[in-house]
Amino acid sequence: MQKLLVAAFALLVAAPAFAQTDIINVENDDPVMEAAIEKARSSLPQFWETFAAPAANEADFSLKLGIVDGQHTEHFWCSDIEGDADAATCVIANEPVYVDNVAYGERVDVDPAIISDWMYYRDDRIVGGETIKALLPQLDKKEAARLSAQFADE
Repeated sequence: MQKLLVAAFALLVAAPAFAQTDIINVENDDPVMEAAIEKARSSLPQFWETFAAPAANEADFSLKLGIVDGQHTEHFWCSDIEGDADAATCVIANEPVYVDNVAYGERVDVDPAIISDWMYYRDDRIVGGETIKALLPQLDKKEAARLSAQFADE
């Protein structure tokens, strides 16, 4: 079974409009992606703290959720987050390709166990986005460099 990651590269150009994205297939046991997801999950307290009280230069908060439907897991960026680390909802911001149990624009409950990444913009630069960083080597060099330049220095 493959874990399918919706690599929302279009969002990096015109956040928060995510509907058009490229999909990159990643094996379940890919060590680079597993490390990226673990890094994102371990830093979720930072995300929720910033989300609760964003500075004037921080906006467009998003979570990436791994939605399971049968044997498929597809990862979606979600926008329009409401709530906090204890109870939140967000809106699916990518068109599903491999799963049928969610729809683009649908508000879903956030189960912390299925969060695979998070991101927001600070001064128009991306903070977080660990799974995006993990996918950069799979892109052509020009596109990878363009996306890399959009990340904030952390």
